Amino acid sequence: MLGELYINKLLEEKNPSLLEQLNLSDKNIDIICYNKDYNNQKDWEDKSIHKGHDILVKLKDSNEEIYLEVKTSLEDTNFYSMSGNELKFSKEKGENYYIIKISNFATINSDSNTNTLRLYIKKNPYKLLENGDFIKDISLYC
Repeated sequence: MLGELYINKLLEEKNPSLLEQLNLSDKNIDIICYNKDYNNQKDWEDKSIHKGHDILVKLKDSNEEIYLEVKTSLEDTNFYSMSGNELKFSKEKGENYYIIKISNFATINSDSNTNTLRLYIKKNPYKLLENGDFIKDISLYC
């Protein structure tokens, strides 16, 4: 959830690097982060369950929507897992679906002067299945 909140914060602050990577630099947007109130409620339940994404970005000047799935790790890893639901949803939404992988999230509040947090952004991750070089593991049902 904290990774989702971090990306939501960057979107709300109109972080130029993130907006550029999402092709939203010059767009007027509304942001719906399903778990935005995570820190404000005691018995929180994940509100993005079964949606296939964590954050919805609506472009105000069109009917276009961008779907963001945030994957977070405390350590420096550049791989992530996707649920079957996320994978199906990414196939359905295609070029409007992004995975944002946050690595080294533990460094965001560290006392060190260097923040080694990394963002990896992949548009239409379903296309990565066409090239086995991008697959670390895969689990399938019979």
